Amino acid sequence: MSKKVEKSIQHAFYLLYFGFVFLAVWAGVDKIFNISQTWQRYLSPLLLQNVPLPPETILFIVGVIELIAGVTMLVSPRRGALVMAFWLMCIIGNLATIGLPVLDIIIRDLVLFLAAVTFYKLSVIIALT
Repeated sequence: MSKKVEKSIQHAFYLLYFGFVFLAVWAGVDKIFNISQTWQRYLSPLLLQNVPLPPETILFIVGVIELIAGVTMLVSPRRGALVMAFWLMCIIGNLATIGLPVLDIIIRDLVLFLAAVTFYKLSVIIALT
């Protein structure tokens, strides 16, 4: 592999690395403290009917999970990428039960899922070089 290609792979890796760490930590803090908005409106009615916890508690748990995902990404990028991809699929599943009003967010999170899978692939390449 040429030095130029190797350097480009490293740049892509670090852009996604810092982006995902920041995203997960910010999302976790935001869910816990409702900084940017009221997140309860993004909880699926199906989830609320089947989980015997108040929405605030569910969002607190979601926030903690997102913080854990961010820390996992920070200390172990390859594992963190898999955790992030799995978590994004859970978010997409939750939002899919809400439907059309959040279709744009579903599409955004699908792209983030693809970026997390790509980041995993980059982390494997980085480990080999």
